[in-house]
Amino acid sequence: MSVWPGDGFNAVSWSCAESEVRFGWDVTERTSFETALRALEDLLTDINNLSYRPRPVAQFSEFAKRWQEIVLSQHKPSTQPPIRSQLRKHLIPQLDDVAMKDITGELSQSFISDCDLSAKTVKNLVGTLRIMWNSAKAWGYVRARSIWRPSVA
Repeated sequence: MSVWPGDGFNAVSWSCAESEVRFGWDVTERTSFETALRALEDLLTDINNLSYRPRPVAQFSEFAKRWQEIVLSQHKPSTQPPIRSQLRKHLIPQLDDVAMKDITGELSQSFISDCDLSAKTVKNLVGTLRIMWNSAKAWGYVRARSIWRPSVA
C-alpha cells in the first residue's frame, strides 16, 4: 500500500493483480497515518462484508418514477394526486439529475432554503422527501443515514 502525503493524506491507493483502487477525501487539517487508515477502513467496511451486494444506482428522477409505481400506488387515492403534483412541480425539476447517493443534508437544506413557497408547502415537500428517503434506504440506494434534520422557517 502506498500513501501520498500532503497537508494531510489526500488519497490512499493500492494495486492488485489487474486493478488499482483509489479512495480520496478532503482533509482540511493535518491527518495522521492512523486517521487516514481509519477513514479507509470505514469506506471498506461495506465492501468487505460477506453479504456485500453492490448498491443500485439511480438519479432522483428515475428513483421517483419507480417509487411512484411501487410505493405511491399503495397509498390512499386521495393522497396520491398531491404527492404526484409535488414531484412534478417541485422535486423532480430541482433534483432531477442528482444521484440518490449524492443527496446530502446540505443539498436538502439548500433546496428547502431556495423554495419560495409557503411554510405549509415546504413542510409537505419535506414529508414527501422523508417518505422517499426511507424507501431508498430500504431498497439499498443510500446508506442508512439521516439527512432530514433541516430547519424549516
